[in-house]
Amino acid sequence: SIPANHYGWVLDSCYWPLLDLCKSLKAPIGIEFSGQTLRKLSDLDPLLIRTLKDLIQDGLVEPICGGEYQSIGPLMPSKDNLVNYKTGKETFRTLLGWDADLLYLPEQTLSRGLLDAIVKSGFKSVLLEWNNARRYAVLKFPDRLLYKCPRLVNPDSGLLRIVWNHYVVSQKVQRYVFGDIPMDEVTSYLMMHGSKGDGCLCLYGSDLEVFGYYPGNSIQKDSRIADERWERFRKLILSIQGDSQFVLPSEIVDIYALEEKVEVGNASSPI
Repeated sequence: SIPANHYGWVLDSCYWPLLDLCKSLKAPIGIEFSGQTLRKLSDLDPLLIRTLKDLIQDGLVEPICGGEYQSIGPLMPSKDNLVNYKTGKETFRTLLGWDADLLYLPEQTLSRGLLDAIVKSGFKSVLLEWNNARRYAVLKFPDRLLYKCPRLVNPDSGLLRIVWNHYVVSQKVQRYVFGDIPMDEVTSYLMMHGSKGDGCLCLYGSDLEVFGYYPGNSIQKDSRIADERWERFRKLILSIQGDSQFVLPSEIVDIYALEEKVEVGNASSPI
């Protein structure tokens, strides 16, 4: 958790730079919030919520629901997960006027027991990490499914769409933003994926606050560090825009919907 005396730091160095970048570059993005985070942002900075709603209206931001609280679903009772997901959707409606169809699974964990609660809460798709889902699948699904939105099978709850989050891509972007690797190491990796054919790929599906927030007993806020990281990210977005198109997650689900079905997890690794 973030100490209350650091909230301003996170607002100034994480949330506002992302919204400003999105607006200036006209790059559509999806941003995950828990309902709890939205409520806190609304209390701390109403202007940020108004700006976020304007960007949603302009088609530049799609808010992605992470539930009301970022709880690890497989460790929670089923009834608590149902309340968490439903309450999160209601918070999105109340504060943003947005009916969230896409659920970002907290900590990217999924078990079959969660699927019923997800469907009953009204979600139509989930954002799920590709790497472990494929590794521990009952039947290994082909690489080409990474770039599409297949169906997630659950016999008791119907079918959900999957938007894939790629761990390695996110890590490379994060390391570049930190200044640990050059940009061409990221872009060449993306080009390798792009050579697989038409499809979509999530650029970054991890923590936002690490771009501008770096807490510690001996570390103080230094806007120069945050500015450098956001400038690197801006340059990466510009580079990608030259060859590819950014689209909102909901548009991805519509454009790259695939009727092929996948089943994640197995008896030895049910989560």
